[in-house]
Amino acid sequence: MATIRNVKQPHVVQVKENPQDLFFLNVTLDIFYRLARLDVVNHRGSYPQLHLAAFYGWVDIIVKLLSLGSNPDVQDWKGTTALHVACASVEVASTEIVQVLMNKGADPNLKVEATGFAPIHQLIAACCNAAEPWDSNGKIEILVDAGADINIRDKRDRTPIHIASCIPWDNSVFDLLYQRGARLDLLDDMERSILHYAGLYGDLDHIEYLREHRLTGLDPEGKDINNQTPMDLMLQKKSKPFVL
Repeated sequence: MATIRNVKQPHVVQVKENPQDLFFLNVTLDIFYRLARLDVVNHRGSYPQLHLAAFYGWVDIIVKLLSLGSNPDVQDWKGTTALHVACASVEVASTEIVQVLMNKGADPNLKVEATGFAPIHQLIAACCNAAEPWDSNGKIEILVDAGADINIRDKRDRTPIHIASCIPWDNSVFDLLYQRGARLDLLDDMERSILHYAGLYGDLDHIEYLREHRLTGLDPEGKDINNQTPMDLMLQKKSKPFVL
């Protein structure tokens, strides 16, 4: 038995006494079912339910929405997918959400329209700003195992390892990308190498790490299209903050 309230007076639904009420309940449930499947973004600032669940780390809601038929690759008005959101989330359950989405066929190489970021770019960019380390490596493993292109480029021709060169707190993400096949010789659209990006952040520890492991193979005096070397960019970083 359920009580449905309207403007005039409450309506008590009793299927046993009134079989027609079953039709009413079915219609009501169908409405909720369709809302749960709603993937259409009809205005700026509107986000599909899947994105919200991914942001808050609600694994159970993600599973239910997908079981109801939600598209795992639905994009919001910016082109962001739930996988992008989960990759950038610092919620503990976000790694499990990445795995659930991949199991349901989410495309790990879909890009955000404005930046050209694939989920792996989004993940590593979030690492650059994280207050403390979180399970970024676990997410990277899931993405790469599911077919993510480890050398995928964004709109500025940056690969994930370019961005990983800017992570301040440790070298584990960079090391994992390298171990999984990331190329170290690729340049972005400004002809900047991973050394330039390490210089932009000004992380001497990371540059020393590259030297110790002999991972660069690049000219430390190499110049970008503005004739700036990695050292030039490091000095520039001291005078003004670098925004990824």
